[in-house]
Amino acid sequence: MLRASPEQALPNPIPGGLDLLGNGHIFHVYLPGTAPELSTITDFNGALGATEVLGSWSGGGITPTADTPLVFDADMRFMAGEYIGTDGRHHQGTFAFV
Repeated sequence: MLRASPEQALPNPIPGGLDLLGNGHIFHVYLPGTAPELSTITDFNGALGATEVLGSWSGGGITPTADTPLVFDADMRFMAGEYIGTDGRHHQGTFAFV
């Protein structure tokens, strides 16, 4: 969830996105490698870093047991720069998405 101080407006999200929960609620994000847009902010000019971390391991406790195969998948991004806020004005900001 994005929060802004009273003097700084929130950025506008990118149009479209994914229905991750299957309930019609659109998250304004696309998965890495599936769309040309990695930013989650529209009207953005700045630096963007993105990574998708994939891994696997075995459980190590009582539940799950030590031999249970587990998978880790994380999509992490940061954006730092200038954006046009919901108030229509230019702002500077840094945002993260995990």
